Amino acid sequence: DDRLIAFRAMLQPEIDEEHLGKDAGLDRSEWPLVIYQEISNVDPDFRGNGLQQYLGRLLMKQVDTERFKYVCATVAPFNIASLKDKFSHGLEIVALNEKYGGMLRYTLMKELTKNESGSASESRSIFMGDIEEQQAVLKEGWIGTGIEEIEGEWMVQYENRK
Repeated sequence: DDRLIAFRAMLQPEIDEEHLGKDAGLDRSEWPLVIYQEISNVDPDFRGNGLQQYLGRLLMKQVDTERFKYVCATVAPFNIASLKDKFSHGLEIVALNEKYGGMLRYTLMKELTKNESGSASESRSIFMGDIEEQQAVLKEGWIGTGIEEIEGEWMVQYENRK
């Protein structure tokens, strides 16, 4: 009925000190190769129909892999729908720090030219609210690969691929 019920956008970001490539540990020379999954919005009357993931699949297919090597995004801890969405597109948590004037955010990244994630030598689950423990394992090189609810608590799965 001529009504916008969902939209999603990607963004080629400015190269500045807030760039997600920095949070992801990329060399500054690779920052121009990063595109962001920037925003998703679904009308409340249409939530629960998989529109966010559907639009994400459409956009990910259109990314010019000759021009971009990485997709990055940020998501707030406990934004379960957005975290599930990012993991469904192959993004993984690579950092957890303050962004956007002090708001805590996961930085997620996917290397577009990589076919496999690699096998984990170790894995563990950490309570999503335990920010310090998550930051510690991320600094050690662990990668967040998924989330699950256990007895009413959201846990983040981390893998050490060293």
